[in-house]
Amino acid sequence: VGGEHMSKILIVDDEEMMLMMARRILSTKYEVITATTGEEAIELFEHERPDMVLSDLMMPEMDGYELHRILQEKSAEPVPIMFMSADDSEETESKGFEVGAEDYIRKPLKPDVLLRRVGIIIEHLDKVRGLETAASTDQLTKLLNKSAAQREIGEMLKNSTGALLMIDLDSFKLVNDIYGHAAGDKILIAFAELIRKIIRENDLAGRMGGDEFIAFLQNVYDEKILINKAKFSERTNFNRGEKYSRQRYANSAWREYWRGIRARRKKYFSKTLRKGGQCALRSQTERQAWHFRFQ
Repeated sequence: VGGEHMSKILIVDDEEMMLMMARRILSTKYEVITATTGEEAIELFEHERPDMVLSDLMMPEMDGYELHRILQEKSAEPVPIMFMSADDSEETESKGFEVGAEDYIRKPLKPDVLLRRVGIIIEHLDKVRGLETAASTDQLTKLLNKSAAQREIGEMLKNSTGALLMIDLDSFKLVNDIYGHAAGDKILIAFAELIRKIIRENDLAGRMGGDEFIAFLQNVYDEKILINKAKFSERTNFNRGEKYSRQRYANSAWREYWRGIRARRKKYFSKTLRKGGQCALRSQTERQAWHFRFQ
């Protein structure tokens, strides 16, 4: 990923002048998209997935409260929103906080106040996301951990199909037993890097524990594609194995078994995972370096 992430803010206001003013202020620090109606804002939100919403309260057809409610229903996560309004009554401000707004700012907008308040919200979001990322990441390999992999692949399976791969390293226990866990950790880290190279940006990969990994390749159905990926991994790991064997690491640890099944839309991810495990057992029984069984 190149460059620093710039937070994206959706501004909603039916008054063109206020919309232009808010955009001019915030575009100095953030990526800004705008909408003049609630309907347009909903469409933009679903397509652009902004980090937060800055919305006027009093708009024709759909006010800010209703817009926030609909966005919350359409999003799996809380939608950070800040309301802006020329109404200076405490009742209006209180209602905004009651429905879950992060903040409330009065018009006319003051640039320094708007930037400071938006900055506080974005900073809080970054901290929360940092904690969520840490909780979802395998600390050694930096892939998804077991629970996060199951959750995210399960969510992906609700709307798409593809290939579910169950991957492990053959005879890996020998590395830890003979050469120590530090040597084993180096192999696991290098293997995780290899997995990242053979999957695409929209695919998912995680570590299930020990030397077991999982990957979901979205919209991949051609067995030849999977076999080519397995051969590339086998060839890469053989070359690495030769290198590490000269450094007194067990060469056998660089032979991995690849097993895949076609993952159809399923209500429960665990059912798909169990089928993958059954396929994996057949693979090990047949003692092939890679083996695919589509169902």
